Amino acid sequence: MPDEQNPQVGTTSAQAATQGSGTGAAPASTGQAPEGDLSPEELRAQLKEARREAAKHRTEKNEVEKKLKVFEDAQLTESDRIKKEAEEAKAALAQAKAEARNAKIEAAATKLGFHDPADALVIGDAEDIETALQELAKKKPYLVKSSETITTTSPSNVTRSAAKPAPAFDPESLRNEPWPWKK
Repeated sequence: MPDEQNPQVGTTSAQAATQGSGTGAAPASTGQAPEGDLSPEELRAQLKEARREAAKHRTEKNEVEKKLKVFEDAQLTESDRIKKEAEEAKAALAQAKAEARNAKIEAAATKLGFHDPADALVIGDAEDIETALQELAKKKPYLVKSSETITTTSPSNVTRSAAKPAPAFDPESLRNEPWPWKK
């Protein structure tokens, strides 16, 4: 136990006992001189030990500061990542709302007989889609199919009336046709 390190910098337990007496006289049991009577070699050794401990503490302090910076950067990066994800979610929600609204407009335009339901998207953010589409059809009637050529029974079942019915297929008419390879 004589070489045990004391909390005081660079002193052994025997040296601490002599320093702790405060009288300046060496205890009779140790036989060492008081601190002021240390040889230059002993003082150099104590100074060297004190510098070694100070360097160790500086290194530990620097390592702790680096770890703290890394942790703070990770936290900052995490918060930035969360902010970015929130912005992306908002943008995705806005995109989904716009797509849903466009689908409603195109469905209503199909029901009203627009040639190309995508043409109806020009109504934008009108409150009443049906009314806005009817007004668009009045302003630009060329966007809507005429009533003579289309009869809408339901949005999914559209029947067309033709000006003249298609002729029935007659296989005999093909036999009478002159084929170019049969000349």
